[in-house]
Amino acid sequence: MPEWILSAGDPYPWHASGAIAFKGYVWRGRSGPLAGEKAASLFSGIQKQAELQNLLDKLEGVFSVMIRADDGILAGCDPMGFFPVFYTSSDVAWIVSDDPYLLSGTTGSRTPNTQARAEFLSGGHVMGDETLIRGVRRLRPGEALFLKNGLAREDGRPFAFVPSGSSSSDAEALKDDLFRILDAQARDMVEYLGGRTAVIPLSGGYDSRLIACMLKKAGYERVVCLTYGRHNQETGLSERVARTLGFPWHFVDYDRLDVGHFSDDPLFRDYCRYAGNLVSMPFLQEYFAVKFLKENDLLPADSVFLPGHPGDNLGGSFISRGAKGEFQDTARHIVRTFFPFVPHDKDTERHLELRARHWLPSHLSDSAGKIPGYTPAVETWNFSERLPKFIFNSARVFPFFGYRVYFPLWSRRMASFFSRIPYSLRDGKKLYDEVLESRYFGPLNVVFGFGEIPGKRPLKIPRALRRLGWNLLPSALLRKKAAKADWICYGKFTAELGRSLKAQGKKPLERYRSLNALICQWYLENEWK
Repeated sequence: MPEWILSAGDPYPWHASGAIAFKGYVWRGRSGPLAGEKAASLFSGIQKQAELQNLLDKLEGVFSVMIRADDGILAGCDPMGFFPVFYTSSDVAWIVSDDPYLLSGTTGSRTPNTQARAEFLSGGHVMGDETLIRGVRRLRPGEALFLKNGLAREDGRPFAFVPSGSSSSDAEALKDDLFRILDAQARDMVEYLGGRTAVIPLSGGYDSRLIACMLKKAGYERVVCLTYGRHNQETGLSERVARTLGFPWHFVDYDRLDVGHFSDDPLFRDYCRYAGNLVSMPFLQEYFAVKFLKENDLLPADSVFLPGHPGDNLGGSFISRGAKGEFQDTARHIVRTFFPFVPHDKDTERHLELRARHWLPSHLSDSAGKIPGYTPAVETWNFSERLPKFIFNSARVFPFFGYRVYFPLWSRRMASFFSRIPYSLRDGKKLYDEVLESRYFGPLNVVFGFGEIPGKRPLKIPRALRRLGWNLLPSALLRKKAAKADWICYGKFTAELGRSLKAQGKKPLERYRSLNALICQWYLENEWK
């Protein structure tokens, strides 16, 4: 018989009631946020994979669920898989857990998945349903999976963002529609907060500013804005937004923060284990800020963090960054777009292309190739792979420190809306930015004119020339380029990881396009073992 092993801890414990275990929070229609026993009751009586998949497709929220059926275990999760579920097989049965480290020990040996190492090092995550350990797999975002008695498996249908541009409404009507959707998102957010302190990681960008405006417009008063890193143009903008809206603003100066040999700290290693889960790069971006606030009692214990993921991606920011154009080899383009941390030799690139091609069919958009100059399949991949495992996963830092997290700019209804609006209104976030500026920022006096953030639209250099430059430029020059835009002090933090690697007799990477590569290297040499 299949069995499950559930861990404790973080502010979202598993609620196990009879045959059902539930973690997180969920909406069904206008029910309001449900958790614990009330949420688990939604899944009562489900015995078939198709039944669970049909229900998952109707639910909003951030959650995972496991169900003991008559002939096996059903497992499902939300479209971003924020609370990951893993599974493996022993000689006689399936074993399911939210902790892949526990599963890697049940198989008798911990065999590394060497096929996945290159993609993790250059993209910060493992493709598909695999992990860094062979034989340990992950439930795909939005999927209902049935692990049956006798080691049979019935896969589900993972969530897919499929841009179709099928809406026939004009631009003004679509703006009204988006405003109504954002207004509904704000009501849900306020209902979930329930009087608790809202903490907005506030940058100078539009997504976090929108969340602050949504709360201000809703009359929600228990709000704290958090900015971190080093002083720059965006720091000034974030402070100006917070002050204008009347919200308190905390700035954690990373230049002045003494982090010491943090890589030796058991707390940091616990975080890497929790956030990495043998699939994803553990982000350092907010780790030190949240740790500082926690240790200095600067936030109430019941605070809820409100990151802006993935507003800009829904709005269309990734079109110009990867989906613009028509590509003869989609897998090759995906590798060059989504796995850029380190330069690849031809053999490595060919290997990554084969891996991407293996996982590509289930992520292809039905509308691929229908819009001249645009390849929707690239955005579909972005929402299926990069966003769940790399962007959303970065928010696991908040529950690690005991805080709740809520995503005001993500829901199935938002994904459905943006999938249908015409390509021309998503390219460059045209409709999204116009609604934010005219309906939120302007009325609340937090739009500061064109050129707020200089250098956001650099001169476009052809891809072939960029690749040639990366392969020919000296390592020192590459490091200098990476440090130039290092507003979150990753150079400071990754230097410590480099020291740690050297102390272990390992050679830190010299050629890299992103400091993330050093974080991935350190994780591969330490926390996955």
